[in-house]
Amino acid sequence: MATNLKSTAKLVKPIQYDEVIEVERIFADPAFIEQHRQRILASFKDAKESALYHELTHIVIKDNLFSCAMNAIVGYFEFNIDEAELKNVMEGLKRDVIQGAEDNTVQAIAEKIIKKALVFNHLQKEWKVEITDEVVKNVISLYYEKTNQSVREYLDDKQKFEGVRTALLEERMVLETINHFKFHFNLTGQLPN
Repeated sequence: MATNLKSTAKLVKPIQYDEVIEVERIFADPAFIEQHRQRILASFKDAKESALYHELTHIVIKDNLFSCAMNAIVGYFEFNIDEAELKNVMEGLKRDVIQGAEDNTVQAIAEKIIKKALVFNHLQKEWKVEITDEVVKNVISLYYEKTNQSVREYLDDKQKFEGVRTALLEERMVLETINHFKFHFNLTGQLPN
């Protein structure tokens, strides 16, 4: 997670972790699902369709719960978004992720990315979440055992090793965020036109 951000976040009131968050719809972006499907298949070539379906369903639900939690959490903060940082994130999105989208859409996504990083930095300190070298090594070893693919590059290259740590930290923070709240599913709303 980004720790050297120019943007800032200030907690303006204590986060109410006993808040019940309403989930009124489940959003599943086909491109998001396909991206995860390909990632799973690249790691586990012999994955059965039922296991793949189960894992993708789990990912979609987790992503939706996390989004609902983050929507609630950002209301407890006041943000000061650095214009140069925002522009840099927007350019990266336009180049690597979103082609042809309107600037206001890209800006909204870029602001969410920056706010998420700021909130994660705050919550990581509050919850004292860390990923040790030993945990990173264990995950890399487990990956080797399951896939039989070479992992030496991740153990020998500090940048790749830290990339694994960052991915694990982000996943842990997503799960911690979800686990700090209660959710109520109210999926009886209207279908979008």
